[in-house]
Parts: sequence; C-alpha cells; structure tokens
Amino acid sequence: MKYYSLHYSVLFALCFFLYNTAIAKPADAWGSLPKALAFRENKGQVTDQHHQLRTDIDFKLDGGNVVMFVGDGQLHYQWYRPNKNEKSKREKITDGARGELNSEPAVWNTYRMDVVLLGANKNAELVTEDRQADYENYYVPNSEDAITVYSYKKITYKNIYPNIDWEIASPNPSQGGETIMQGCKYNFIVHPGGDHRNIKIQYNGATSIALKDGALIASTPMGSITENVPYTY
Repeated sequence: MKYYSLHYSVLFALCFFLYNTAIAKPADAWGSLPKALAFRENKGQVTDQHHQLRTDIDFKLDGGNVVMFVGDGQLHYQWYRPNKNEKSKREKITDGARGELNSEPAVWNTYRMDVVLLGANKNAELVTEDRQADYENYYVPNSEDAITVYSYKKITYKNIYPNIDWEIASPNPSQGGETIMQGCKYNFIVHPGGDHRNIKIQYNGATSIALKDGALIASTPMGSITENVPYTY
C-alpha cells in the first residue's frame, strides 16, 4: 500500500480560512443518491466487519456508492460495488420460469482510503450546526432502549491543531449521478497564535496521486477523490 502526504503552504495572517472542496467519484456510477446528505452522528450503531464498536467514528455521510466516515482527525472514504459475477448469477436465477426471487445475499466489493490529519488532536471539542428534522432510532446490543440519532449539515472540531479549527460542511446531492458528495468542503480556521505549518494531510490507500491544474486527485481501484485548489482569505 502506498502512502502520500500533502502539506499545504499558505500565507499567514492573524485569522484566515483554508477552504477546500472534495469530490468523490465511483469507478463506475451505480445506484442512486439519497435526496439529502448530512452527517449522521454515531451513538453506538457504527461497527466494523467484526461487529466491534467504532468509537473513533463520530459521523457517517452516506453517498450511496461511497460512504465517508469522520473521526479522530480522519476522513475515511469507503466505496461499495456489487460483484458483477455474483450479480449475473443472481439474475439468471431470478429469470427462471417461476420468476422466484433469489434469497441469496448480495456479494459486494469494497475499498477504503483514509485521509489523515497528521498530528491532529483526537480529543478536539466537537460543535454541530444545522440539525436536520429527520432522525433514526436504533436498537443496539449494548443498550436496552432505542438510541435516537440525528444528522447535521456542518460539524467543527475546535483546536484540531493548536488555535486551528477544522470545519466540515456536507454537500448538496449530485444532480447527474456522475459524482458523489459533490461540494463537500472543509475549512481550516487559523486563530491568532495558530501555525498553519501544522496542517499536514496524508492519504493512505491511494493507488495513485496526481496534481491537475492545481487540484489533487487521489485514485483507488474503485473510485477517486478530487481536492480542489485550496485558497485563503
């Protein structure tokens, strides 16, 4: 597995914003997007493939083919794609004379890429904004009662680096289905006393990385993300 690092060099002032937009694309468009995208909080319902609780994950942003998890100063992009061979096999069964539905579980291929803020404060204070009207209830093994989970359009980690906040805003749904999570953006807010040189971003799991017209493109076997050119103001 290759590892890549990106260190943003920006002009320093008493207070400025480092703005970036991430666009995640699947290798081939499949499925449809939800009508609204927001950060769904993790209150114990997120587990790994071994059914272990992921206490390091604070939020989940579900974009259909690709899901982004946020927590511990990291963004985890996880792509999902049905196994084409298994899909063909199921179609042959469902096309039988009796037209019976196949109860065989779907087989999925997955791939994950981690975007890591090196040296970030994993105990940064979390602030949420713009809570959405909808919510979900979960019944989980470690709780006798249902847990109520809300979603938010913006989250901020205070002092992710000393005197630097990390603000992440959820995107609008893609209109054409070609891109996933288009418009998802994050800002680094550098307060007096903060040092922008502390901001270092590493990509783990990318099979290739390239700069195109100033934008950074991190690619994987199942999709890519594009970090637009950062700017300060």
